[in-house]
Amino acid sequence: MTLAGGNLSRAKNFHLTLTAIGLPEKNIPVIKRSGAAPGDLIYNAGTLGEAAAWLTLNDRQKKSGAYSGFRKSFWLPEPGLREGSLLARGRLATSMTDSSDGLLRSVEILSGESGCSAEIEPEERIASPLLKKFCGMNREKWLGYAVIGGEDYSLVFTIRPENEKRLLKIIPKAVRVGIMRNGLAGRILGYVPKKD
Repeated sequence: MTLAGGNLSRAKNFHLTLTAIGLPEKNIPVIKRSGAAPGDLIYNAGTLGEAAAWLTLNDRQKKSGAYSGFRKSFWLPEPGLREGSLLARGRLATSMTDSSDGLLRSVEILSGESGCSAEIEPEERIASPLLKKFCGMNREKWLGYAVIGGEDYSLVFTIRPENEKRLLKIIPKAVRVGIMRNGLAGRILGYVPKKD
């Protein structure tokens, strides 16, 4: 059988992929990946790194219950529907995507689609206390999980600097992770993952 394109993978268990298609509400703007401009601030709203950490656990660790937060992040991720709605209704976000491919790739997509380069400045607040504890016990850096891990489905978006106070008032958990710059589209400055 010949298969072409799409979301294809191999697994021992049955998986089902669904696609939801809908129309935007009247008078509510659609936030695209391509609306950012140099100087826009890059934000994340949601958990980063826990789903990737779940994949590194051994069976004993998974069964212990100590990392149930990781399990929930991987198997039952909560999409940022509320946050996305607030950003659209408040006309705050200039571009947006999710972090399913990791924060680094998400920022690369937004900057590339918008014709900007980006500088990533991840703050420690993007990692949960559980992720930091896990990484500390295993002598690993939380930054790798949070920045390149993926499968988290938090929202990565850009805003104009003058809208920062409004953003933090309606989405207090949003964390600034970088800034859009003039430069080669899709080029990322700042954090560079180390190859093992």
